[in-house]
Amino acid sequence: IITNSTALKTVLTSKGYEFVSDTDTETIAVLIKYLFDETKKNGESLTFLELVEQTVQELEGAFALVFKSVHFPNELVATRRGSPLLIGVHKASNDVQFNKNIPVFFKSDSQPQQQQQQQ
Repeated sequence: IITNSTALKTVLTSKGYEFVSDTDTETIAVLIKYLFDETKKNGESLTFLELVEQTVQELEGAFALVFKSVHFPNELVATRRGSPLLIGVHKASNDVQFNKNIPVFFKSDSQPQQQQQQQ
């Protein structure tokens, strides 16, 4: 539950962003779109991880989220605060290709680490 979703929605609406529901989840999607648009408008460039980090810094409450974007193909960012997060990968068919060494980034106490997860 995003406890400041009403306040975020008010700010985003005042900046011209529209909402189609009253869910706190939609507020997160609109917020990351706003931050992406502002970054591009200012001629800046952020990685997907940096964009998600900026978004999460604006959120209050507990959540477990996975972000995917057409602007960052082949990337997925997962984050959580106060809620459990479990991610599973299922190989649906022989046509699906998986990398044997999937990089997994962990961030704790603002000190990034990289670990290699072996399948």
